[in-house]
Amino acid sequence: MSINVSSIAPSKEAGPLRIVVCGTTFGRIYMKAIAAMPTYFRLVGIVARGSTHSKNVAASYGVPLYKGINELPTREIDAACVVVRAGVVGGVGADLALALLKKRIPVLQEHPLHLYEISQCLQAANAAKIPWSMNSFYPDVSSVRGFIRYAKVLRKHHELRSLMVTCSVHVLYPLIDILSESLGGLRPWSFSEVLAKQGPFTLVAGGLAGIPITFEIQNQMAPNDPDNHTEVLHRITLTTDVGTLLLTDTHGSVLWTPRLHVPRDKAGQLDMFNSEHAMMAQTVMQTACTMQHEDGANIRYSSVFEQQWPLAMQRALARFYQQIVTGKREISRQQTMLSACQCWQDLSRVLGPVTIIEQTPPRLVGLSQLEALCDEQ
Repeated sequence: MSINVSSIAPSKEAGPLRIVVCGTTFGRIYMKAIAAMPTYFRLVGIVARGSTHSKNVAASYGVPLYKGINELPTREIDAACVVVRAGVVGGVGADLALALLKKRIPVLQEHPLHLYEISQCLQAANAAKIPWSMNSFYPDVSSVRGFIRYAKVLRKHHELRSLMVTCSVHVLYPLIDILSESLGGLRPWSFSEVLAKQGPFTLVAGGLAGIPITFEIQNQMAPNDPDNHTEVLHRITLTTDVGTLLLTDTHGSVLWTPRLHVPRDKAGQLDMFNSEHAMMAQTVMQTACTMQHEDGANIRYSSVFEQQWPLAMQRALARFYQQIVTGKREISRQQTMLSACQCWQDLSRVLGPVTIIEQTPPRLVGLSQLEALCDEQ
């Protein structure tokens, strides 16, 4: 399944770029996206440690498995994706990226990286005059894109008054990137000390781009299963002078609530029962966009991984392709990346070390089961 990548069209002169992917966990999302973009890219190899899993992934795509950067046939590779944890979360992703950049291979790298790692990669890329970019991924997910789109319009035409955000520490950097796009930047930013710890969440107040903001962050990690046990990915509430914009979930709906103002009649009484007033005709919660299948049904989690995430990845890969074929290094985007990383690190410093939790997989409960329990009461 492919998408329209707007104005970014494949270059007839360049043809599909030969690309390798480092990492076979989240890297499989990159591979799905690449497979759906045959006029932009051709997967020519996978770099991994050589586990049975990585061998199976390479075999499924019919490409060689390389156990290190030095094994790569450099002259036969035009680009690389590094989807391996970087040093900030205990991995070697930044080292892999630097090794590729030294071989003059452009790199798209999965978040997050420490500020000094980003600086190292940018210096190496700029010295070689080739692209390097960090992919925060979630701003390209359809629901998040919808939220950003409406936030930009509200910023242009109305007053932004406050933000309330809830997220897991796992996806805190992408949250900062989402807010940066929504607000047109982050500076000046400031964060209070921790206000409270309530259940799994840590509360911090502050400001971004002059807008008051309240953070509710699950600052917890389960070492036995570090990719799971998030209470929520992203939930964002933007309050303005004309209403409230709500991203219900990273993969949920974007809702708009016009600001309630009940008119008064000539005698000064609240005119609550006069349906002729424009306010009374407004729907309380208006769906701006929602993640759905083509048949209009709400998407399943299987679709998130099979379709929605690869579609989001195609957008990032299309931008990466454009950087390579045009030779543009997007200096302004580099500065935005550095700013977002510094903001993320400042907020992380306030939050302090993550709380270690030991968790078992949660019990699966759907709405139908909740309704059945309600009927029993």
